[in-house]
This record gives sequence, structure tokens and C-alpha cells, in this order.
Amino acid sequence: MKTLDCRHQKCPQPVVETRKLLRAEPEAELTVLVGDAMARENIGRLAVSHGYAVSATPTEGGIALHLSPGGSATQPAPGDTTGPTVIWVTGEVMGSGDDQLGLLLLKNFLITLLDLDRVPDSLLFVNAGVRLTCAGSELLPALE
Repeated sequence: MKTLDCRHQKCPQPVVETRKLLRAEPEAELTVLVGDAMARENIGRLAVSHGYAVSATPTEGGIALHLSPGGSATQPAPGDTTGPTVIWVTGEVMGSGDDQLGLLLLKNFLITLLDLDRVPDSLLFVNAGVRLTCAGSELLPALE
């Protein structure tokens, strides 16, 4: 069984790292060490959606998540639709309030899109979001 120590990482990084291991070794058991409840919840949802059973145990400095293949994968809810996935970006930050935090959230969101099983079909930038696609934008490397 492998152990992945993500106790000092903030979301979405623990989810990204866990997903990589689940994809690389889909039949292996995995223990993921996380430092906060948000990472515990997000990794738990990821694991269940991929057919893993999840159990959590408090540990020194965080929580140990034990992921075992053989759980029930969640199915799409009735009425869920399929089709092209479009990301609509209307501003230079995600959310409202602290612009530095909003910029960081948007940057992490765009970076994690690359780790999806199916990347979005389109990214549409309108209004202030267009500035993110211009030379000098802090997010341009993530978009490229």
C-alpha cells in the first residue's frame, strides 16, 4: 500500500496528486495524509466517484484517508446532461472580495482543468476575462 503525504498542501493540490496515483494504479490501496477537513472531503468525493471505499482516521498532524478499490462508483443523477463542456470566464478573479485570493483561485482552477479525464471543449473569455489572455497576464502560462 502506498502512502501519499499531503498534510502541508492546500487544495486543490492534494486532490490533483491523489488523482494521479488513482489513475496510475487503479487497483491499488492508497493512504492519503491530509491536514484539513476540506482536503478530506474533496479527496473522499474523488475516491468514491472512482469506485473506492473511503475510511478516515485522525493522525498526528491531520487525517489519514484509506482508499480501497471496490466501493460503489457514484452514478450521474437522473437528468444530468452530457455534451460539450464550456468554461465561461467573465472576470479577472474568481468570486468577489479579496482580489489576490480570487486570482489565486482562478489560476488553480485553470491549472487543475488539465488533470480532468475530459478537458473542457472550450474556454470562453468575455468582458474583463479577456485581459487574462493578453501578454503580461499572470495566468497566461496556465492558459497555454
